[in-house]
Amino acid sequence: MRYAIFSDIHANRQAWGSALVDIRQANVDVVVCLGDTVGYGPMPEEVLKSVNQEVDIMVLGNHDAAAFGGLDIDIFNDEAKAAIKWTQQRLSQKSKDALRKLPLTAEKENILFVHAEVINPAGWGYINTIDEAKVNFALSDHFVTFVGHTHRPTIFDQSLTTGQVREHPDQNVSLIKSHRYIINVGSVGDPRNPDDLRGRYVIYESDTRTVYFRKFTFDTDLYRLDQKKSEMTYTPFFIKMLDHETGQQNLPGAKK
Repeated sequence: MRYAIFSDIHANRQAWGSALVDIRQANVDVVVCLGDTVGYGPMPEEVLKSVNQEVDIMVLGNHDAAAFGGLDIDIFNDEAKAAIKWTQQRLSQKSKDALRKLPLTAEKENILFVHAEVINPAGWGYINTIDEAKVNFALSDHFVTFVGHTHRPTIFDQSLTTGQVREHPDQNVSLIKSHRYIINVGSVGDPRNPDDLRGRYVIYESDTRTVYFRKFTFDTDLYRLDQKKSEMTYTPFFIKMLDHETGQQNLPGAKK
């Protein structure tokens, strides 16, 4: 079985459009969304409608939950809270109801799909470190768990022999039967890798146990236009980084 697994589109229609083109060319059998389809970005209704038409499996993200009122927005920082309030006003009741019906987790073969963590999927904790990965491995016996949430693509593996947990960069890899894995697929629409601002998702071939980390570009200028028209005030990391690079280039004496 060949899976396309993505997360954290965050209402970015340009990034989702580019990811979808790549997915359609990848000849996959199952399309999986790990949540946070909305939130932060300027096109929540349009993106959610498109994603619903394309996916086979979809789980709930924390911004999705907040968008339909299923999560207290006071747990978010001020910037995220403002974006959630804006999103709530732009989503139709039909879209909110669709989000409300999403499960927190999904399983297929020996794979677990969850937005944030295994420990407490509704707690929205992060798996950023080896210690955090160890705790999550202890509560699951799946061969591989795919997560999003941190916007940082990475691989954690645990040896079934020694129990040792290690972290690896987001490189294409064949998974070993004697290990278990937690794989973060990164973010489609709000990438936060300072050295690489491309959108990310993963293709997983369960027959060969091979993971491919996909990277794609999208039109950031059109994203800015959507953002300006929508009056959304949140500025994603990739825009801040692009603005910073432009500012550095325009400094006196900077290389052109």
